[in-house]
Amino acid sequence: MDFDRLLPMKWRVTAVYLAVGAIWGSAWIPNQTLSQSLPELEVGVLRFGLAAIVLGVVVTLRHFGTSTKGKAGAGPGAGPDARPDARPDAGRSTQGQAAPARSALGLLFPSALLGVTMLALPYALTVWAAEQLSAGVVALCFATMPLFLLFFAGAENTGPGNTGPDRGDQGSAIPAVALGIGGVAMVVAPGLSVSLLQARGAAALLLAVALEGFSMIYTRRLYASGRLKSGEIPAFSAIQFASASVFLAVLTVSTGQHFTFRLDETAALRLATIAIVISAGTLPLFYWLLQSMAAWQLGTLQWVATLVAVGEAALMIRVRPSLEGWIGAVLVPACIAWILSRTQNETSGRVTPQITIDTFSGLAASDKDRDSR
Repeated sequence: MDFDRLLPMKWRVTAVYLAVGAIWGSAWIPNQTLSQSLPELEVGVLRFGLAAIVLGVVVTLRHFGTSTKGKAGAGPGAGPDARPDARPDAGRSTQGQAAPARSALGLLFPSALLGVTMLALPYALTVWAAEQLSAGVVALCFATMPLFLLFFAGAENTGPGNTGPDRGDQGSAIPAVALGIGGVAMVVAPGLSVSLLQARGAAALLLAVALEGFSMIYTRRLYASGRLKSGEIPAFSAIQFASASVFLAVLTVSTGQHFTFRLDETAALRLATIAIVISAGTLPLFYWLLQSMAAWQLGTLQWVATLVAVGEAALMIRVRPSLEGWIGAVLVPACIAWILSRTQNETSGRVTPQITIDTFSGLAASDKDRDSR
């Protein structure tokens, strides 16, 4: 079956983008109930720790599966030519086994750093800030993510002839991003409550958004430099989760809090759902998307998550959205559609109306290369 013809890469990218946004948008349901059983920081320690274990198991199984395939051809009756010392590529297999180990060591520091800047610190800042802010302000702060990313990308690519990984006509995207943020504000208007007393919380939340934006730009640079490849995404994500869990554990102890680990069956099930589906299930997909989309484009996932969360809440409590909410619910998808239809031509530095899918061939190519070793 020709999967590429059945479901072209452009549609696969769109499907993964929407799936990740929908999962993030639904995360508030298990998160809200789980936070009633455990302190938020303890939830983060357990959530990220379990996600690291799950992805670690996946990486290990893939490694052993690849090793088994490599040995399958050398059976007892394969003849003298099947002996490793008789093959012309005998040394190549040893080099192939050493290369992933060197690559994993090279990614250890970047992964551990991103575990702090992408996961742990934003999580801790959000937990602290959410106690002081209304739900609408929290959603609106995270909606500014594409704006932060446009600023970071513009700062990174400043200079004549610079065509970095997020180079493009960012200026032309600012009106659409501003309209999208305005649309999110309309959607969450019933939950908006702004006062000077919330200034510290809002500043902390914007710092969390900025840290996530920096992390996305840094990851794009890892892709551009060739230090991070598609096949390494699961291990890359597992190290981040482990680093985030350790950081939050240290933070919990340093702030004088104690671990309770009081989990009934319901809380344990919700924790497993958050760790396996929401964390371990979406972070590798998020990084997969980041290979093709510009960071500021992928930042619009926050808008999708907000629309899903508000829609689910409205259905659960049976609240009819206001006219302002309906306008925002139409405006935000329109802005997302326009933004996602734009992509950079890294050679010319101009924005063209088609989604680049070339970099996504890396995932399949790396798997084929691994199988052929």
